[in-house]
Amino acid sequence: MIAERRGDPVDEALREQLAAVRYLDLASTIARAWQEPDEWIEGVIASFDIVVIDPLSAVASAIDLDFDKSNADYVRAFDRLVQPLTMRGVTVPIVENIGHAAEAKRRAKGASAKGDRADLTFSCSASANPAGLVIRAQKVRSVRASFRRSGGPIIARPER
Repeated sequence: MIAERRGDPVDEALREQLAAVRYLDLASTIARAWQEPDEWIEGVIASFDIVVIDPLSAVASAIDLDFDKSNADYVRAFDRLVQPLTMRGVTVPIVENIGHAAEAKRRAKGASAKGDRADLTFSCSASANPAGLVIRAQKVRSVRASFRRSGGPIIARPER
């Protein structure tokens, strides 16, 4: 378990937090969210503090859009499914493998990271000395989406 490896206590409090975590099938969940965005937004806000979308390409497939050819498609999806959540305090990390080409390392996807609404982009490269993986985060936007601070890690609110 990751908690043990980090030295965190595996106790009842951690078990309660983990009991609140839900895995949802991305394809069916996003397809329904696209059809009923108001229901999606209200359901997520009522049940979760964090929603992780992984991978982003599955979102495009589920709602039959092409994020690689059209930033407008991505922005439309982001504005309909993600932005209403972040504006109401839900954190929504979006994960996608953007590729390893040099020109892809400084953009979220498509032609413009700013147009894609990314706050941060990440790239990685191998390091020989010391041996390892170097991970770089770059700030894309000067104004962040809304977020919430707490006294500790937020995994998810229990379903109500």
